[in-house]
This record gives sequence, structure tokens and C-alpha cells, in this order.
Amino acid sequence: ITANEFRMTQQRYDAGSAKMKELGITDKHLYKDHIEVRGVKHSLDEAIGVYVYAQQKAALDKLLSPDGNRYTQADIVTIVSSLSDEHKAWGDFLIQEMTSRHAALSEVFRKVSNKKLSQVAKYFPLVRSGKDATMTDMLEEEYFNRQENPQDGMLKERTGGQYSLALNATTIWNRMVRKQEHYISAAEWVNDTQYLLRKNGGDLYDSIALAKGSKYAEALQDFVDRFANN
Repeated sequence: ITANEFRMTQQRYDAGSAKMKELGITDKHLYKDHIEVRGVKHSLDEAIGVYVYAQQKAALDKLLSPDGNRYTQADIVTIVSSLSDEHKAWGDFLIQEMTSRHAALSEVFRKVSNKKLSQVAKYFPLVRSGKDATMTDMLEEEYFNRQENPQDGMLKERTGGQYSLALNATTIWNRMVRKQEHYISAAEWVNDTQYLLRKNGGDLYDSIALAKGSKYAEALQDFVDRFANN
């Protein structure tokens, strides 16, 4: 972890803590059962997640999809209507806070992949239920979703289509703050190092393999991969 990564992560967490205190919301409130819809209980944090995702078209499509969260419009209205002004204000903060770093993410993604991400209205990361995706996969999906005629069939197979979203918005925010700042700080270094460590023609890989053996080069390659996906 770099000094700037730590500083920015802590700064964002401090802003979140201050906002929760201002709104009178605690972790205990967020994790308690809040509403039941068609036999499914939702914690307050999950209800706020529905409110957050319902404001972003790509996310709303997943909330409503038979292959996604399988809500009806009436379900969403019921859940959102159950939230107080303070609960919605916390959801609005999460959207604004995530949106504030989208430009930085987009710039690094452009440098690393030579692909441009457009600004997303009401941006909040689309996180699959039960899956901890890497920032690279999440940004690739975001890129794919905004192309009118995507050519990459492999990308479509890996990231396209509908799926169930994780709804615990505050937990997602906590995790994504760390992932975003790590990506912003480390992605270019990781990309350059992985290029040098490629097995076919990678100068650093070849040098280490010749001097110490291929297992040492592969161990370093494994470390860089784990660092990238931290």
C-alpha cells in the first residue's frame, strides 16, 4: 500500500463516518432487518442499496431482470418508500462519494487499457451477489456496457448480461473505497510489471529465469497478480 493510497482511503472513510454521525445512522441500524418484501427480509443497508441502484439504469435493469434480483417496479417502490429522508441522504452520499473518484479511475483505466470510460450518472459500482470481482473486471464490464457495438465476444461472455446485484450498499462502499484507491495507485505499475514478466518475451521474466530459474520468475509473477487483485 502506498502513502497516497492510504491517505486517500482514510480521508474517504473519515468523510463517511462524519456523514453517518450527522445523519444519526450507525452500523447497528444498517444491519438490522428493515422491511420484508414478498417473503424476503431486507436489512436497512440492503434497502438503501435498492434505492442507490434504482437510480442507475444499468443497475435498475439488473434489479428487475428475471436473471437478476427479480424485483418488480412495485417492490422497488415499496422498499424505497420505507426509507426515511436520513436513509436516502446516506444513499445519496454513497453515490456522490463513488462518483467523485470515477474520473480518476477512468484516467488510469485509459492509460492501462487504452479504453475510455464515459461519465456515469448516479454512479455506483455494479457488484455481483456472492462474487468479489477485481477492479479490472468491473471496469471492463462498465466499458462494455457503454459500447453500442462491442466487438469483443470474449468480453461479452465474461462480463455481459444480467445477474443479481449485492445490495448491502455501505459494505460495498467500504470495500470499493479500498479497491478503487489501490487500483488508482497501483494499476500502471502493475500493468508495466506484468508486461515485463510475461513468459514469452518478457525481459524481466527472462532475466530472472536465466539467473535463478523459472520458478522464481513465476513466483514474482504470482505476487504481482495477487497485489493487482488485492
